[in-house]
Amino acid sequence: MSFSLYTSDDTFLAQIPLPGINPEKMEVFVEQNQLVIKANRVKPEGCRLLGELPSEKIERRLNLNSNVETQNIEAKYEQGLLSLIIAKKSKRIDVRIA
Repeated sequence: MSFSLYTSDDTFLAQIPLPGINPEKMEVFVEQNQLVIKANRVKPEGCRLLGELPSEKIERRLNLNSNVETQNIEAKYEQGLLSLIIAKKSKRIDVRIA
């Protein structure tokens, strides 16, 4: 499964093309420092002769590094494209002086 990964100052953006997937049949979760995407495509009747679409069962695991907020991931699915916006941890932590 192909994907693109972008970075900005505050976030990472992962985009995964998943055409023909019902969003209700899709799972996105974090497990053991990996972002996991699972989906099922309904197989049409008949025998497949040729094709470039991923198989009916789709699973992709992306390793997350230590500078991401695993509790702060936003997912959008529009026109067959899954976009995952992953917040980066702040590089600065202010310490209050008592």
